[in-house]
Amino acid sequence: MAQIGWFVFSGGGAIFFLALAGVWLLVSGGSRQARLALAALSLFYWLASTNFVADQLRSRIAAPFFRPGAVEACGGTSVT
Repeated sequence: MAQIGWFVFSGGGAIFFLALAGVWLLVSGGSRQARLALAALSLFYWLASTNFVADQLRSRIAAPFFRPGAVEACGGTSVT
């Protein structure tokens, strides 16, 4: 399962799925579903390749635990 996920998010996976959607678009005569699939895949891989999504996720996950000015002591306790 991990290998499938690695392939989907790799450069080869992006080329494979975008090419597959492009072939579908050519074969189907420019159907609306094929255009939407190609647009959605393009948007997905564009967002996956940027740091914006990772930064947003990281900040949302860490926000409840972030306290400006706090220093972590040796025992894992925060000292302000």
